[in-house]
Amino acid sequence: FHTQPIWKRAATVVAGPLFNFLLTIVVFSVLFTAYGRYVAEPMVAEVTADSPAAKAGILPGDRFVSVDGNKVETFGDVQRLVSGRADDAITFVMLRDGREVTVTAAPRLMEQEDALGNKVKVAVIGVVNNKELGQPRLITYTPVGAVAAAVEETGHVIQRTGQFLQRFVVGREDKCQLGGPVKIADMAGKAAKLGFEWLVQLGA
Repeated sequence: FHTQPIWKRAATVVAGPLFNFLLTIVVFSVLFTAYGRYVAEPMVAEVTADSPAAKAGILPGDRFVSVDGNKVETFGDVQRLVSGRADDAITFVMLRDGREVTVTAAPRLMEQEDALGNKVKVAVIGVVNNKELGQPRLITYTPVGAVAAAVEETGHVIQRTGQFLQRFVVGREDKCQLGGPVKIADMAGKAAKLGFEWLVQLGA
């Protein structure tokens, strides 16, 4: 390897991450084409007592408009923008009784169990969405639309990974969140038992 020209070595180094990005896009494309995606309106059904949201003044019935300047259209958008930012002061714009209200809250880490039975620590502000207010709906995609959505989702994954690594380097993330080959193999086994969709998500 070291005897090869610099351009060849550079190409080899770049090829690995590039392949992973392309594979992630393919995996998400298959997932979105086959299953679509369930989304919910960015509504607040409940606010946990003594939570960051409660202290910031967020109320049941509020609707998220933006998170730190990023417009949100689904409750999943809110979760994505909050989940990797424990202890960061985040500005939320809420729609309440026809007018916009701006509040600031700092998410805190909470241990949760995902669908694979894994214990994960996620930053939350303490709000809950439900079927009545969230009005969950299934979005279906054409093959072309699925690829576009997959590229966008891959960008989100890269962004969240970058945020995690930055916070990990400065000691603001738990080292237990990093999994080695044994943990990955265990997750793959559990995912396989839950079906193709979860396995595809894990592969990304």
